[in-house]
Amino acid sequence: MSENVGIVIVSHSADVARGTALMVEQMVGHEVPLGWWRGDPGGGLGTSRRAIMAAIGAGVVERGVAILVDLGGAGNQ
Repeated sequence: MSENVGIVIVSHSADVARGTALMVEQMVGHEVPLGWWRGDPGGGLGTSRRAIMAAIGAGVVERGVAILVDLGGAGNQ
């Protein structure tokens, strides 16, 4: 079990989420559990509550998870 808090990145844009996740991974390596979700399931801008919850599940660890969003409504869909 990781001793670090996990990180989940949520963005309305696939490019922003992917780029941010790659940047975070370069900074923390594989020591920190990292999950992310981008865009809507159809490939456009938007979010999906189900997909966000799956990403959170992937990043959850015993110590918790920090959820970083690009816009105020990223988790409200």
